[in-house]
Amino acid sequence: MASFNRGQRTLDRNHGGDFNSQCQKFSQYDRQQGYGLNGLRFLRRKKGSAAVDFLIISTLIFFILFVGTDYFLIFAQHQVAKHVMHYHLERVRVEGWLSAAEENAIIDKYNAVGMQVAKIICTNQNNSVREKEGGERVYKNPDNPDNSQIELRITLKPNQRPFLLGSLIGAATADDDFRIKVGGFVLSEKVPS
Repeated sequence: MASFNRGQRTLDRNHGGDFNSQCQKFSQYDRQQGYGLNGLRFLRRKKGSAAVDFLIISTLIFFILFVGTDYFLIFAQHQVAKHVMHYHLERVRVEGWLSAAEENAIIDKYNAVGMQVAKIICTNQNNSVREKEGGERVYKNPDNPDNSQIELRITLKPNQRPFLLGSLIGAATADDDFRIKVGGFVLSEKVPS
């Protein structure tokens, strides 16, 4: 004997007629009561658990959307910082040093995208090649290319503190010392005139 129990209803193969017609009636009853595999059944229930289900699901969706967005914003700021740095690194390659006008242009560009320049380092073999620090130009040296290598490193402070939503679940957030660091190397193409 096959029987199915769901609450007060029982279907029995030996009582009540055709088995398939009884299963169809039972399925209609399930749909009316909100049972089954419907993903939104918690919205149809008239119980307090619907609110709890909604809060749990909406909290998960909130974290998935906004924490992902928070990480994306930091990665986007880092990408912008790299693009600006590489543009000016090419200028350093052509000029052989970081001129005062170029350094001011770097600061202005980073301020325009919402980042403050904390530190700029432009060196050749640990000697500064910044005009503002009294550095000298680095010239192209085909005999020893290592002597014409210039390094540019920029440390930036973004205006927005990242990873704030992580504090809601107890994760560590970035403090005020959070910095974005970018840098690169080029060989000077400047020839003595």
